[in-house]
Amino acid sequence: MQSNATLPMNQWTHVAVTRAGTALTLYINGETDLVTNDVLVRNITTGNNIGRIGGWPDFGLNYFEGSIDEVRVWNVAKTLAQIKQTRVAYVYGAANLTTYYTFDQERPVE
Repeated sequence: MQSNATLPMNQWTHVAVTRAGTALTLYINGETDLVTNDVLVRNITTGNNIGRIGGWPDFGLNYFEGSIDEVRVWNVAKTLAQIKQTRVAYVYGAANLTTYYTFDQERPVE
């Protein structure tokens, strides 16, 4: 999945990806950017397709060259309304949240 969007330098940007069946949707700052099909229906948590924060094993040395503040993994495909509602909210203990990485040392962990 590759967007043609240009993200601004030195500015916070919210990026979200959902998968429902084979449909992948990319959201940038709470707006739909791209909808595509993942014909492989990858499982990003097992096997050779394990996802990495800032990179993907299929793409070799092409890693994200920016800062990442927060990563959330849900076991459901969030709707656009849900993404907009929680994109700037703390979501510790939220239903269906399976993984939550924060990289802000000043944020309290509940």
